[in-house]
Amino acid sequence: MGFKIENIFNPTEIYNDLFIDGHCAVTFLVFLTLLKIKVFSLRNDLMFASLIFLIVFCITPIFSPRYLYFVSLLWVLILAGAPSSLPGNKLVPKRFKKFIS
Repeated sequence: MGFKIENIFNPTEIYNDLFIDGHCAVTFLVFLTLLKIKVFSLRNDLMFASLIFLIVFCITPIFSPRYLYFVSLLWVLILAGAPSSLPGNKLVPKRFKKFIS
């Protein structure tokens, strides 16, 4: 078990070899692209949410790449130019603003 690049090009089991390994490869490429453009910042709401998600799901003893589809989606949104600050920050009361800024 594990990621094998040859399984993407010569799949024997469609779900495990094509979808899971393909997802791992694409997520790794997106990660490298994010590193290249230096967008890893906790001030970006989508990046912050993805890092919290990674901490929660990667700390558990049971790991499955399918749990990380949400992180891939958030990273692709960041690459697509989604705003770094979500409009929900306007709804936060003033007394809590010091915790998020």
